[in-house]
Amino acid sequence: MSPAARRAMLKWTPVNERIIYARFWSAHGKLSIVACYAPTNEADEIEKDNFYETLQSIVAEIPRHDIICVVGDLNVKVGYFRNYCPEITGKHEIGDMNENRALLVDFALNNDLVIRGTLFQHKTIHKYTWTSPDGRMCNQIDHLIFSRKWRKSLIDVRGYRGTDIQSDHNLMVAKIHLKKSAKLSILLASDASESIVLQVSYGEIDKQVKKSVRTDKRQFFEQKAALAEETAKKEDLKTVYRLTNEMIGFKPNRTNLVKDENGAFLSDPLMIDERLASHIENLLNRPRINDQDIIPDTPFMILNVNEEPPSPKEIIATVRKLRNGRMLGVDGITSELLKSSVYDCMTVWVEFLTQIWIDQKVPSDWTKGTIIRLFKGDALVCGNWRGINIMSIPSKLLSIIIQQRLQQKLDKYLCDEQHGFQPGRSCADLIFTLRMLVDDSKEWKKSYIFFSLT
Repeated sequence: MSPAARRAMLKWTPVNERIIYARFWSAHGKLSIVACYAPTNEADEIEKDNFYETLQSIVAEIPRHDIICVVGDLNVKVGYFRNYCPEITGKHEIGDMNENRALLVDFALNNDLVIRGTLFQHKTIHKYTWTSPDGRMCNQIDHLIFSRKWRKSLIDVRGYRGTDIQSDHNLMVAKIHLKKSAKLSILLASDASESIVLQVSYGEIDKQVKKSVRTDKRQFFEQKAALAEETAKKEDLKTVYRLTNEMIGFKPNRTNLVKDENGAFLSDPLMIDERLASHIENLLNRPRINDQDIIPDTPFMILNVNEEPPSPKEIIATVRKLRNGRMLGVDGITSELLKSSVYDCMTVWVEFLTQIWIDQKVPSDWTKGTIIRLFKGDALVCGNWRGINIMSIPSKLLSIIIQQRLQQKLDKYLCDEQHGFQPGRSCADLIFTLRMLVDDSKEWKKSYIFFSLT
């Protein structure tokens, strides 16, 4: 340790044979370093749990304003890019992940830390931190874990092979640059005159920067608004939605992690997929409810619906109603393809749908779907995920034709008070009317009686 580092060290604590803790002073904040040697991947699970429990207790006692740096031989292979967690690791890992990876990722996630060694792009030989005694195997098992808040202060992390340190591990060097703020320079000025000069200079530069930021921000919003207006005229609502989110600064909560039944984080991709698959399977495969228990006995209604095969006129009208930019089904046929070839392939479509209508059997692709996972709220909670089944787009043609035939016959039997699933009417109109009545009752101090007819 250099003399300057020795003078800056506030305290150091040898916790056990695997962990040592030291705290240093700097002009930018206190730096807490935890050097550790983790159990190997083949070690006993109890030994691994005891190590991370001790490490967690040490990090929990560190003041929250300190810069935390956990470094050492953690015996963890993070894995390739396909398995990375964007919240914790980067995309420049090497090797296949091992079982210790889940323990390290969970520890970093719980303490708001990032594994910085995987964020910098280097040659593969500069990523290796350990070489087997026979020189045939190399791995990246030494890591530096840094506070997320100060992650931009860590400029680089790489290994050096040529150092003679009498070890099978390579020397890992990290470059840290803590910026000194202008306000701190004013506080540390030697005299009052220097402080005044720095304050005046800081004020002028601050005004220029803020003015430039306002100008750039105004130009940015004007450009985005003009582009959104043009796309709105073209009825490209997807692009309008994306531009609107960019202007308001909306960033979706994208994460690859979820919690298990006990609230613990899952970082293993296979365990995450199994957890979400089990949840969606239970969500979509609920036991069937007996209709007789909830639906009263009612007389059957004869509608006289058209039972003939779909006509060319119905097919053309239905294809035109399909929306562009929809996700594909298992057959890979897009709505744009159907629209561009509806007239050229009309004979094929009529024969195809007629055969399905007569045989009452649909193609196998129409019975399969792709489940897309979507979440609403906290993405870490598995219960907030839902599955949307993406069906084949051609299968929608027959479904829409049947739905339109039924709708034409049912409209005359529906009462005027029916707003849901009615063209030109919606439940939002009734909710708006109800809110207006409530506001009027509060303003004019009148009472209304609301009741529902079922």
